[in-house]
Amino acid sequence: MLDLDKQDKQSILERIKKDFPDRLAEYDSRKYPEEQYDRLLGIFREPKRVTAGDIQKALVWKYGHWGKGNYPLKHHQLITNVQRSWDQIIEQPYRNTKTAFDFWTNALGSHTSKPFVTTCFLLHLVQSDSVPIIDQHTYRAMNFFVKTVRPNWYIKRKPTQYQDLLIYREFLNSVHTFWREEGDAPSLRTLDKYLMMLGKHIKRNTCGTKGRIGEKHLARVNKHLPSGISAHNAKGRTKGNNMPAFQDVYNCLRRNGPARVVSSRRTEYTVEARLVRGTAAIIAYPRSGRVTIHEGCWGSPITCQQTRAGGIYNGPYSIYDWYADNNI
Repeated sequence: MLDLDKQDKQSILERIKKDFPDRLAEYDSRKYPEEQYDRLLGIFREPKRVTAGDIQKALVWKYGHWGKGNYPLKHHQLITNVQRSWDQIIEQPYRNTKTAFDFWTNALGSHTSKPFVTTCFLLHLVQSDSVPIIDQHTYRAMNFFVKTVRPNWYIKRKPTQYQDLLIYREFLNSVHTFWREEGDAPSLRTLDKYLMMLGKHIKRNTCGTKGRIGEKHLARVNKHLPSGISAHNAKGRTKGNNMPAFQDVYNCLRRNGPARVVSSRRTEYTVEARLVRGTAAIIAYPRSGRVTIHEGCWGSPITCQQTRAGGIYNGPYSIYDWYADNNI
């Protein structure tokens, strides 16, 4: 666990206060309407009275689709699966958080390889006083702050396990409690919004937005990253045995693409999935030309057509990183 001491919490709080208003102002209350969130918390306090419609509204809110007429098929499938499984969990009420976490992780596993965020949000709806909202963005923000006081802190890119939820909860509660003791602390919910927006801000400034990333941009990026981390290595490489399968990335690109990835030479690629003469292909577009990758050459720096493809795998924001961020 973290066990942050007083000096750690003081240092983290000072950093939070520096940009708290700016980051909080970026929160999109139209995308995540607070009145709907409050209403849903009231409904889910009595799990046995929750309807399929309530579940749909809750997850549509969580996925950022409120007010949209259409959203990804993957999210439709997740919602349907939760609706079908709801009666099973309420017949054996949430005896403890770990039991419920395991239930939802198993129930959602057939529809997503990363059920963590949805699982934790379902726990939060029922146990909002003890389970925080957590996702890749709030987790990224936590790692940012912990790294500033613990230089050797291992940064796990995305939360996936129950232990990750416990660590994040400890971080959130300890920082908020310390802030309250100093006075003028925001609500826990407001701190959560800030962490979400900071996590998004760090991600944006790490991978860049358009074209090549120049040295001036990298210098600006590094101001937002923990000590000892630069924009060149801020994203850990998820390679080797952890490399996602070609078909998984292809399907994710079909659902959520195109992707924007950055090579180690700071060239940006647009990456999309296509059928080429009836064969699935992942196609990357650098500044000029294109790179076509088939399943047989997936992960190789040279494609089966003898074209260099290492750039989409080796940069500070690779195709693996994009996949990890979008495969929900």
